[in-house]
Amino acid sequence: MTEHSPLKQPGKENQKRKSVPDRPGIPSYRDIAAKVGVSAQTVSYVVRNTAGVSAATRKRVLAEMEKMGYKPQPALSALMGQIRRHSSKRRVMKMAFVNSWNEPLSKASAEPLRNFYLGARDRAEKLGYVIEEFRCGTTRGEQTNLRKRLRNSGVDGLLIFPTMDPTSRFMIDWENYSVVEIGQSMQGVPLTLVISDHFGNAFTLCQRLVEEGFQRIGFIHEVKEHERIGGSYLGGVLAASFLNGHRQFVPPLSKHHPNPREILRYVKDNRCDALIVGAHFDPHFLTVNELRAGWNISFFACGPWSSDRVRGISGIDECWEEIGWAAAEQLGRLIQSGTRGFPEIPEVIHIPGRFIDQKLRAPVQTPNTVKKSRIRSRSGES
Repeated sequence: MTEHSPLKQPGKENQKRKSVPDRPGIPSYRDIAAKVGVSAQTVSYVVRNTAGVSAATRKRVLAEMEKMGYKPQPALSALMGQIRRHSSKRRVMKMAFVNSWNEPLSKASAEPLRNFYLGARDRAEKLGYVIEEFRCGTTRGEQTNLRKRLRNSGVDGLLIFPTMDPTSRFMIDWENYSVVEIGQSMQGVPLTLVISDHFGNAFTLCQRLVEEGFQRIGFIHEVKEHERIGGSYLGGVLAASFLNGHRQFVPPLSKHHPNPREILRYVKDNRCDALIVGAHFDPHFLTVNELRAGWNISFFACGPWSSDRVRGISGIDECWEEIGWAAAEQLGRLIQSGTRGFPEIPEVIHIPGRFIDQKLRAPVQTPNTVKKSRIRSRSGES
């Protein structure tokens, strides 16, 4: 009589054991690492955006994660962070975009505000967070109501776009949330800020115009906008002027609300052949009769809007969606690290823009009076 070993069953010696995945359908760090050819620890570093991973490796890992359908689990990441900090406090993975303007963010007529939100929403969702818009006014009653809504909704992180009046503040219990300001800062509120590199963008634009041979470069800005961004555009223009010995630049025109007559006088008195303005500055003054005959001037914008692009205006694309994307990314880091309230040292993250040339062919004039600009397109056509 043959006895069977207790470790074997008759007829099943050659049966292969099937592995049961811990999370069916969800790729693990090891799965991703095996595809890319790196360690699971490297994949973990990429997910947590930890330093020490090369840009090329990070790009490969992120591409494979996207291909395999991996979706981060911020609640798990936050829990692991709490374990590492010996904390047992539960976290709610939800971001709020606080909006004090008059229309929903996703449909806002102001392109920067709309694109800030769309970029932030895209990144927040890819990181596994829920993002919700909280609209409110600036009256005391509306602010009190906002505080209650935030507290009752379980929000853990806030994206703040400042009010139309930069001197007014939100009545928020800052110490209860991770917070990132986006686009502009509120006066006297020391928070992490993600903003366009206004100084660098204006400097880059000026240097491009100098390289292209413009001789009389003017700059117009509204004082209110100048105050909201801390004079960054003007600083970039003045820095470029100083670097080039002031040869190609004329004194800037600073006004609260410059009217067409003042602008025309500025252009004529300074014999400008190029004019730089802030975003969405109506160029109608360049089409009036006084400038139609024989006046060759090219128009450039720091942060042109879609209406400017339709007109063919060149300048610096300030990449508003990328700013929103970066703000949500930074907020996710603050949430996972447990950083709340005002940081000890507020961080300012500048996102560089991109030069768009719109072929740089025509000054902004009526179609029947278009003259060729002195700048050549990339194809070599003037």
